Amino acid sequence: MLADNSLDYVVVCSPPAFHLNHVMTVLDHGAFVYLEKPPTPTYHQLERLLAYPGSDRVIVGFQMLEAPAVQSLKHRLSHGGVGPVRHVCSSGLWPRPDSYYRRAKWAGKMHCDEFEVFDGPLTNAFAHLLQQIFYILGDEHSRFARPACVRGWLARARDIDSYDFGWIRGKTTAGTTFEIAVGHCSAQLVPWQLDVHTTTGRMTMRESDIPPTHSALLLNAHRRAFSALAMEAPPTCALADCIGYSEATCSALISSGTIHDIPAHEKNVATNGNDALIDVPGIVSMVERAQQLGILTDPLNEWFSPGREVIPKEIHSLQLGEMYSSHETNFAA
Repeated sequence: MLADNSLDYVVVCSPPAFHLNHVMTVLDHGAFVYLEKPPTPTYHQLERLLAYPGSDRVIVGFQMLEAPAVQSLKHRLSHGGVGPVRHVCSSGLWPRPDSYYRRAKWAGKMHCDEFEVFDGPLTNAFAHLLQQIFYILGDEHSRFARPACVRGWLARARDIDSYDFGWIRGKTTAGTTFEIAVGHCSAQLVPWQLDVHTTTGRMTMRESDIPPTHSALLLNAHRRAFSALAMEAPPTCALADCIGYSEATCSALISSGTIHDIPAHEKNVATNGNDALIDVPGIVSMVERAQQLGILTDPLNEWFSPGREVIPKEIHSLQLGEMYSSHETNFAA
């Protein structure tokens, strides 16, 4: 079909590790690309894609940005009246059983064969939430913020290569601070919440404010993409709008230094036949407290040890393996 050069619009919804090659292949044949989130596993790959001919014809499917609640909050912040934003905090826990990690060869991996994967809550299921932060903090309605510095901590509660809990604290280039803590290391659902602190107060957006099914959001995202294809309206999220997201996740990996193992005595295992859920009470209480206060506080657990502050330029052009050291001898194996 691509060889006929007759396609106008192609949706790339393959596993993230294949996004770079698949998008470049589609662009070679002149089609417009709707790319499912996350755009690429690493900034290095995003950098390559942005430099590729036709990359301005790529829209990234962070469809949650289309939600009325998100658009309303962005409108209020970008049109004034609520004061400058001082801080944004977001958190949530979505349980994932062992079967979630058995569903695909690349699930829970840093590498799979020769491909960079970097699978985990910040870089897959909760990628929407992190991108929301940079969208909300953009200085104009259609702009996304970028981080100036980042500290991060990535950890695993279960026996996987990658991480199932991620924490990031940073500051944007405009000087606004942000934090996010998300994971799959909980036996109970803690719906996500996003708190925006301005000089006049606190505004909160909850998971329940978003439509319970994503079909409407996805339909709106494609309609917006078609408008961009016809040059009738700018896209909600172009490929270049993902720079801040990619800088933040890769900088967090460098800051973390490795994927930390959460000690056995800090977690519980709930089994259901051949499936199991991992629960880390300390992380659950940290997230629940953060949502009550509207701000994350540093946990007192000695095993939680955020790394050094990283500036985004440190991650430019780095391969995934150059971003961290691991206790594992060979992730690719």
